[in-house]
Amino acid sequence: RPFAALALIIAVPEVPATDAHSPVGAAHQLGHERELQGGDQNAANVQLDPKRDLREGRRPHCILHVGPHKTGTTTLQTVLAGRAGMLQRDGWHQPPPLPLGRPGMPHQSGAKNVANLAYYLQQPSPDPSQQIWQKFESWINARVRSGDNIVLSSEEFDLPSVDIAPLARVLAPFRTTVVVAHRLFFDWIFSMWRQMKHGWKGTLLTWLQAGSHHQEGIENHWANLIYTNPVVRRYAWHFEDIRMLDLTPTVAETFICSHLRAPLTCASLNETSTTAANVRQSSTIQTRDEVCAAQGGCLGQNVRTWLLEQTIRDEREVSLMLRPPSSVNETALSLQFGALGVCFCDS
Repeated sequence: RPFAALALIIAVPEVPATDAHSPVGAAHQLGHERELQGGDQNAANVQLDPKRDLREGRRPHCILHVGPHKTGTTTLQTVLAGRAGMLQRDGWHQPPPLPLGRPGMPHQSGAKNVANLAYYLQQPSPDPSQQIWQKFESWINARVRSGDNIVLSSEEFDLPSVDIAPLARVLAPFRTTVVVAHRLFFDWIFSMWRQMKHGWKGTLLTWLQAGSHHQEGIENHWANLIYTNPVVRRYAWHFEDIRMLDLTPTVAETFICSHLRAPLTCASLNETSTTAANVRQSSTIQTRDEVCAAQGGCLGQNVRTWLLEQTIRDEREVSLMLRPPSSVNETALSLQFGALGVCFCDS
């Protein structure tokens, strides 16, 4: 699918309604589930019926959640793994334990099981005779024969090194929806920094400047690779139905109730509270000097401007993909940005 076709809807505010099977229609699909964030009262009551779909010749569903990192993925995957049996009663199947995906990468299990598949696809030339692909393909074929719906979730699918084409081919028998999570850029980038700073020999500023071709420029390497918008562009080449999942305190409930429409599991989540996983809690309130020291110094006003402008640009891009297109409240974004607790230089 030509990239230019997807870029068209990003660049032009007024785009006529179009069929969902066209590239522009696929772009319109991005963000559809954001409309359900307030709670679609009927979504969880519409139970999918795999056997009926099979009898009537309809393809089973696949929900492919591709991250990106730092958007509530561990919380969501913990819920999926912890309620696998109930989800299966709702008609949603998850892969069996998968073997090592790539030499040199850790073997993942439990909630992170699907990461092994992503590691396999990250190889320069994935070998289809490798044990993990053989096992995954065999499982896929069995699900297709039974008409079973499947759900796959891993933030490791967000890297540009992932070879999406083999995955798209093996999922061709399914009606696949790609779910890409979304978090405000300035919130996401600092969450990435907090996770990666222990392995970075430098300050927050030098990390933000990583990948920039200009000494004073800010062009973060990770932002150009695995933030929501570039991930969407890559998957739009291979899949027509791409939807967005906002990071909220109820991200797991939204995914289960609105994307999967799994009534039993949805009801169980509504009866209990979901505990966020892989979240660092600060036990003390830091002073400005302490925050500045932790960053390795204050950030200049040019960095502040870049962070806010980049966030506004990304939000505009996403808003144009919604049906109907939404507006971006720049004042609200500025207020949220001001509450980040980041140390900026006074001038």
